Amino acid sequence: MNTVYLLSDPITSMPKYIGVTKHPLKKRLKQHLLETRHCLKFYWIQSLKKEGLVPKAKILGVVDNSERVSAEMAWIKIFRMMGYPLVNSTDGGEGFSGLKFTEEHKKNLSKANKGQVPWIKGKHHTEESNRKNSKSHMGIRPSDEVKERISKSRSGQPAWNKGIPMTEEAKENLRLKLTGKKQPSEMVEKRRKSMIGNKNRLGKKHPENDKSKISAGLKRFYAEKRERERLEREAQNV
Repeated sequence: MNTVYLLSDPITSMPKYIGVTKHPLKKRLKQHLLETRHCLKFYWIQSLKKEGLVPKAKILGVVDNSERVSAEMAWIKIFRMMGYPLVNSTDGGEGFSGLKFTEEHKKNLSKANKGQVPWIKGKHHTEESNRKNSKSHMGIRPSDEVKERISKSRSGQPAWNKGIPMTEEAKENLRLKLTGKKQPSEMVEKRRKSMIGNKNRLGKKHPENDKSKISAGLKRFYAEKRERERLEREAQNV
């Protein structure tokens, strides 16, 4: 369930902000107090904190996930029609995804953030945090509809690393990481089937320069493999 809530001025009780959350209201209010994203809500809360005050929080209603967006938008519309100067940056429902900043606002944001150190810099997830994060995403697969949207959004866009050559150190690290590893048979079969009838590969040949690199890489791989096998045999005979 989700809670639609109202934040108001602690002195005048003037309604100032409407939001929706799946967390307990006290926790959500604490998150608002710790936020650093520059927007009207941020500036309002900062002005209260300078006076040693915090917003008053009030529950407007409880809705399920299907009504989350429409309920927030409806409450924002009602309060704005009543003339209250809400500090919501949008009409609700989409967070910041519908907001377009003016050039002046962009310059102000750039000036305000210049020289500030990102809060995440130098911080690392603990092993427990990594395990929880991995477990929460385990088994989650995007639907075909989501895959289609992602495919369309990236269609025609160059790869992020196009034209950026790998350093020799990166190549060596990748080689060491992959040495001795075998791909699962399911993955090999899946890739083989995907290549059947693939018109993008028809008639394509590797340039001579690439062929020599591939040949040299394979020779090095099998030479190292034979050397490892020899050392293993010698170790077993000792």
